[in-house]
Amino acid sequence: MIFRRKRSGKVLLDVTCAMAIVLLMVQMLIPAVHATREAARRIRCAANLRSIGLAMTIHQESKGYWPSGGWHFNWIGEPERGTGPRQPGSWVFNLLGYLGEDSLRSAGVSLTGRARHAALRRRCATPLELLHCPSRRPALAYPYRENQRPFTSGGRLTTPLHRAAKTDYAANVGDGASVEFDWKWPGPQSLEEGDAAAFVWPERTEFTGIVFGRSQIRPRHVVDGLSKTYLVGEKYVEANKYQTGEDWGDNESLFAGFNNDNCRSTAEPPTADSAGGEFKTRFGSAHARIWQVVYCDGSVRAHDYATDRRIHRELGNRMNSRLRLERP
Repeated sequence: MIFRRKRSGKVLLDVTCAMAIVLLMVQMLIPAVHATREAARRIRCAANLRSIGLAMTIHQESKGYWPSGGWHFNWIGEPERGTGPRQPGSWVFNLLGYLGEDSLRSAGVSLTGRARHAALRRRCATPLELLHCPSRRPALAYPYRENQRPFTSGGRLTTPLHRAAKTDYAANVGDGASVEFDWKWPGPQSLEEGDAAAFVWPERTEFTGIVFGRSQIRPRHVVDGLSKTYLVGEKYVEANKYQTGEDWGDNESLFAGFNNDNCRSTAEPPTADSAGGEFKTRFGSAHARIWQVVYCDGSVRAHDYATDRRIHRELGNRMNSRLRLERP
């Protein structure tokens, strides 16, 4: 009996040790699994940017310029008005035809009144997976709390928007402090007013990037070289507001005109998403150590948040020729 008790105790000890080893191995594996999954998400994010960059390039080669940034956050895309300065919608809207989303872009064509407005509302609430970083949030329509009745042909939408699609990527507006026209400026109240030669648009000289309000930037304008200038990158969003629509840099539809939801500046350094940090003009990402950007030449590169602030700023300026000498 004594022998059996000793043997039973030894078996129990062996089992306990084995379980402890297994638990330790699991604890060691969990970070590796998380790291592997995040690496896969980063690759998917880079693929999104590569596709966006390719669509931008095809547009540029077809039209001679990169798509315009639109008019104002009070406006959404108008399918009949091309992709240049006359288009009030965002650069994302202007890319739809180059992303295989022709039917989404043409929503509302040949319709009038409430039928047209209903088609535009459906479009505003249609998410595009390509415009979402998988490390941040799924491609869904999220709460829409401000500017619920944006302008379109014939006036404001008759029925308010309550949910809208978003974008996790923003175009490079330059190295100035502003990423949109002054939000207090009301913008044109009709297409006719916006088209009128007498209408006074805000000054745009501070926008030294590629995409901004009524922009029509061509490769010859990029003095610094296509491989040395940002085109579109990941944007910063408050980590606790991914799905609430309450971040002031993430509260519009992805098809709304020129605003800080779809354009960012290099005046401030890129920043990793954090809870409570309001950085609505900055690039950044949900990735822990890096953010990613596609350059004007179509190349996608990852940069860490410790990148020299001066270099980051100059990469946003299409006219900064000093960088080609000073960049490592």
